[in-house]
Amino acid sequence: YERYGIDAVLFWPHLRSLMYEAVPEHANRITQQKVSLDLALNFACAFGILTLEAILTLRFGIAGNERLLGFIAFACLLLSIAFYHSSINAVSTLGALIKISFDNHRSLVLKSFGIQQPNDLAVEQSVWVRLAAFVRRGDAFYYPADAKAQKQDKG
Repeated sequence: YERYGIDAVLFWPHLRSLMYEAVPEHANRITQQKVSLDLALNFACAFGILTLEAILTLRFGIAGNERLLGFIAFACLLLSIAFYHSSINAVSTLGALIKISFDNHRSLVLKSFGIQQPNDLAVEQSVWVRLAAFVRRGDAFYYPADAKAQKQDKG
């Protein structure tokens, strides 16, 4: 939002679907990174739960397997921490890929609305703010006025 005036939460799903057609390599890389993030988070959570289960079994379970349960709890804790740190790296990479997507491919969204990307950054910020208001409210009043003129010239 600070750079281009884009409400990323509002326009990300639209941009992502447009990128699958226009730049499938980049879109697939984002999908792969999201899968890596999800996998790392799921494993971190699963091993965290296993750590808790092993500790509770040690505390309240039947005596006799303390060494094995202690080892399992310690190993699961280490794996949970490792996968958690891996997920932090994955989310950082995913964030960078999303930034790159808006930097390089935001014009795809504008084109889908029949709007040309302005050359001036201040004008582009204004267009994105007005387009976001149009998408949220659905009222033609908010549709960028210069975009209306471009559509009328074409039609």
